[in-house]
Amino acid sequence: MAMTEDVGREDNVAQDRFGEVAVIEWSRRRLILTSLVLLLIGVGLAACTGTVGLGSSLSIGTDHGTECVPVGTLEDKADMTFGFDTFSNLSSKDVTITRVDLVNPRNIAVAEVYLVPMLADGRSTAVGVSSVWPPADWQTAGIPGWQLSNYTDLKLPALVDGDPSTFNVLVHLVVEEGEAPAFDAMRVTYTDGEDTYFQDTTTSLVVPRSC
Repeated sequence: MAMTEDVGREDNVAQDRFGEVAVIEWSRRRLILTSLVLLLIGVGLAACTGTVGLGSSLSIGTDHGTECVPVGTLEDKADMTFGFDTFSNLSSKDVTITRVDLVNPRNIAVAEVYLVPMLADGRSTAVGVSSVWPPADWQTAGIPGWQLSNYTDLKLPALVDGDPSTFNVLVHLVVEEGEAPAFDAMRVTYTDGEDTYFQDTTTSLVVPRSC
């Protein structure tokens, strides 16, 4: 009788061990399946949203410089025009600007962005920088048919016969009260229809009470 009980215990132990092994093996399989599902979801999201990285489609200049624009005494906020940089699309795809951010901004922010075409015959110039918004008449006198509402399309067409189209990036800035509002560069984020990239300009801005 004792021998039968011992055999029964051994069978139960064997069953328990088998069950434990089965549970561990099932857990491993579930972990592997879960990992595969997450991996496939990640691949699917990457395929839908595209990649984000440093781009090279835009020619945004290589000369570094700083613009100093005095605004006098600020009681609350002031609007500014920043139209110093020009961009050219050097790629075979249309490029659309999706956002413009300031790099290391101090008491200054982007309110609106426009793209003003630069004419190849030299009849138009960059709007430039001033302490008013919209741009002053003297800033837009050289732009035929100037009307701000014409420049809301932020698409830069692809190369045509090897010739890029060039645009002046016109930014409405809001300067807040504080010491020497400034930024180090503008970061332009854009898409070519598939992927998203960004590039930084090489122009910084300082807005003191006087220069």
